[in-house]
Amino acid sequence: MKRGKLFYEITFVIGLILLFVQLPLILKTIIDFYIPIGIVLSVGFISCLIDYKNYSDLYGYENHVGVYSYRGKQRYLNPFMHFSVSYGGIIIFLFFASNYYLSNKFETKTQYDILDKGSYNVKDSSGKKPYFVVNYKGKSKEFVFTERDFEDLDESKKIEITTKKGFFNYDILIDKKIVKTLGNNGYN
Repeated sequence: MKRGKLFYEITFVIGLILLFVQLPLILKTIIDFYIPIGIVLSVGFISCLIDYKNYSDLYGYENHVGVYSYRGKQRYLNPFMHFSVSYGGIIIFLFFASNYYLSNKFETKTQYDILDKGSYNVKDSSGKKPYFVVNYKGKSKEFVFTERDFEDLDESKKIEITTKKGFFNYDILIDKKIVKTLGNNGYN
């Protein structure tokens, strides 16, 4: 099916917008960063294989003879980047939205021992954001807290994380709290 330039421009803008709209969903989903990047690049590559000829005919580069030249990295890189942003952005938005909005309703609260802690300096702010590294399901995960939690940075030994299972079985972060220890006995 022949598609015009308007179709490609509209899908690119929609994909780009959806890449930014899904940021809150990405921040609430506990997932390794390479999975969404892999999905976006795979969709871009497959789309490029399927629709490369039509895209090249529309956005082709004329050589000095006036014939379309199919040589050079740019001939393959431009469609790949375009399809990764447009179709990849749409598919990854659908992935995160489905995982979040079609998730299980049961929430699980779990406490984790803190392996490492520190803080990030925050630009245009008066304070710092503390982070805590825990062993979350066999992998080291970093959870960043708000500036008001910075005072509890040194005295905290555990954090409590409330999650629920997403549609694609990726955990969704509902809440995170610092578990404060009272006194020297270690009990809260």
